[in-house]
Amino acid sequence: MQLSIIVGDDRDRAGRAVAAWLADRVCARYGLEADLLDLGAACLPDAVSGLTPGALPRPPAVLDLAPWLAAADGFVVVVPVRVPRSLRSAVAWHAAEWRAKPVAFTLYGAPPGTSGQHPVVPELRSIFAAVHAVTVGQVVHHEDADDSRYDDTDRLLDRLTSRAGALRAVRSMSPDPLLNRKN
Repeated sequence: MQLSIIVGDDRDRAGRAVAAWLADRVCARYGLEADLLDLGAACLPDAVSGLTPGALPRPPAVLDLAPWLAAADGFVVVVPVRVPRSLRSAVAWHAAEWRAKPVAFTLYGAPPGTSGQHPVVPELRSIFAAVHAVTVGQVVHHEDADDSRYDDTDRLLDRLTSRAGALRAVRSMSPDPLLNRKN
């Protein structure tokens, strides 16, 4: 099983530190490697709204990211208190790569105790629902990179890996060509 930790804000080192900690946690707890994907460094162009996939040729930065997203069985998205433009672009350009895969959210920079109720959470769920990704109900908040939150994080990762395994099996058996694409 392959997981990817996605950090979407290229201006904030705290997000990258939380993402690196999560990648290490995935390795330590499950013995899995997790790809750490920094969408800010990917230099994705803004997606053009209103166009259907394939209406425009995919730019090189979009083509470069596609195999990394396609190879993942699940994602943890690390975001601040707003949805970064780079994350919106990654979802819009790569709708097929997110389809029928679980996505968990980790927030940083939000006031403690507000993770599940923070306005960014419903917005994230809506963005990923539009591409038929499956969001994990629990949200974990990290105050900073040193705040480990082991129990909450472990529960989130348990749910993510459980869903990733189940959805991987569904994608492999589905007659829908969008679900059983070979990575």
